[in-house]
Amino acid sequence: MQQHHKTMIYKLSFTDKDQWDAVKTSFLLADEQGNYGSGTFTNNGMTIREVGHIPIPATYDENGEILTEASQHTDYAVDILTPVLIPGVNEYLLPEIKSNYYHSFSGNNDEIVLPE
Repeated sequence: MQQHHKTMIYKLSFTDKDQWDAVKTSFLLADEQGNYGSGTFTNNGMTIREVGHIPIPATYDENGEILTEASQHTDYAVDILTPVLIPGVNEYLLPEIKSNYYHSFSGNNDEIVLPE
């Protein structure tokens, strides 16, 4: 993998955890037991945060009556903080990042990678 001049944040979206599990084997290293890590972990010089299914809060009208129930996004979100370019993940990158995105890496104001 190619070293980059500054740390980058990849915000990835997969159809489910199984798809993420299949893709991560292309750039992460397995330990002696064949595990790659889960939750929040460091692997191959990268910090990975398996965000999972992001919650969607309920919405209410001006009287406090519920308009929509709380739910979750159907995709499986993964964030990666890395100093290297990650090949083969362009199709999983979020096309735009909202400033109030659910998860961020604390203290980092790094370059967010967008699809080409």
